[in-house]
Amino acid sequence: LPAAPPTVGGADLGADALGLAATLRLEGPKLPAGVAVTVRLVVEDGAGALSTASLGVLHLEQAAMGADEMPVAVVLPDVRLPFGLEPQAAADALAAATAERAAPPRVVGLQTLAVATDPDLAWDAPLTYDAQLTLADLAVLRPAADVTAVDRADWAVELDGEALGVVRDPLTVDTSDWWAAGHGINVAEPVTPAPGAVWVRLVGSANALPDTPAVGAFVAWEPVGQVPTVLTADLAERVPDARERGYELRVGGVALTTTLVAGVVPHVPTTDGGNAVVADYDTLVRALVERGASGVWVDEWWLDPADPDAYVAALPDDGVGRTVAARATTVGSAATALLEDPLGTAVPVVLALLALGGALVAAVGFAVHTAVTVRERDLELAQLRAVGLSRRSLTAAFGLESTILAGLGVALGVGAGIGVASVVSRMLVVGADGDPPLPDVELVVPGSVGWLALGLVALVAVLTVGVATAQRTADPASLLRAGEAR
Repeated sequence: LPAAPPTVGGADLGADALGLAATLRLEGPKLPAGVAVTVRLVVEDGAGALSTASLGVLHLEQAAMGADEMPVAVVLPDVRLPFGLEPQAAADALAAATAERAAPPRVVGLQTLAVATDPDLAWDAPLTYDAQLTLADLAVLRPAADVTAVDRADWAVELDGEALGVVRDPLTVDTSDWWAAGHGINVAEPVTPAPGAVWVRLVGSANALPDTPAVGAFVAWEPVGQVPTVLTADLAERVPDARERGYELRVGGVALTTTLVAGVVPHVPTTDGGNAVVADYDTLVRALVERGASGVWVDEWWLDPADPDAYVAALPDDGVGRTVAARATTVGSAATALLEDPLGTAVPVVLALLALGGALVAAVGFAVHTAVTVRERDLELAQLRAVGLSRRSLTAAFGLESTILAGLGVALGVGAGIGVASVVSRMLVVGADGDPPLPDVELVVPGSVGWLALGLVALVAVLTVGVATAQRTADPASLLRAGEAR
């Protein structure tokens, strides 16, 4: 998939930015009643992810009556305002939370959505609107380093009547290289230029708004026409004309039409189902912004650090008492959760009991084998005793023999079990669509298997020595006479 080019223009807000403040202003020659405009800023974080922050809703008839300005302040999506803290403590907590940003966020667009507040506009006489929307007095909200040095009148944010020690820092946004996207928006010469402000012209038919809201955006990238995507084979078969004609993709209720198919793959890793669509993130989200979508579109980040548990444990708090580690999932923690799940412990317990039972049966079998061997070889043992070999030496010889046999048996059994498990596990574990999972199954042999094997060999040696000791009391002379009689 082709990567989207970087954004151009805009303005860095600084690593400690908490939000934005501005004055929304509407003016123009045609401001009919029954039309409202939702205004959102488009923000790009240090990782390149886009999100929107709502600045509020303006009604054209209010602007026509003279109520044409509205001061607004919005908090960035990754900021959580603290509760119950003194102003300086709140400012310090916010500064600590934003200090962990890898790169400062940036303003990269302005999004507008004109809707009809009066459904009867569709049946009225032809009515158009022509309004200039201006964001003046733009400022970045930052935590105050010293709250006492700031006049209370300059504090920008209050929560439940408590000031948070946040101040305004004037901001200038470079929109010289921005593009207009969508419909109902124009960037022609404004009626009254405002130096340092961001502005757009909203032009369209008010009669069409009840059926089709006018969505427009003024953005720091070239407008996206078609979104290249990759489809899974099953989905491509269900949409046979997708390659030639494209298809419509809906994301959060927003339709992206005539989407191109850049390729077809049999399976997409990390997906739960067989049908999946893959698109370049930047291209997809930019197209959504141009079509009026709002919010934060990244719900998961997949990382591959060398030590996942240590990486997650080192992540900082978000400044309001919530640890990032508590919201992160690692392979180790997921495996531990599955093993410790009360509903899932039955299988490991049964397998452990079966393994222990098998070890005990093997040990008893070796002990019985030793007893039978001693009885069958009594003449040989008597001859060895007659030539001077002590009972202790005979017992040690039997113990060594059984230990070697048990060790060979355990090694061959464990090796064969691991080999069979590695083959069978790939047949039993499949993805949601029945295909082999991606990534591949990894067979992990716990250390308890080794300890169980050593314990089994030791148990066999002890039982063998015990049986041999119990049966070494026979008289060698009588055994030799019995052997000559046979």
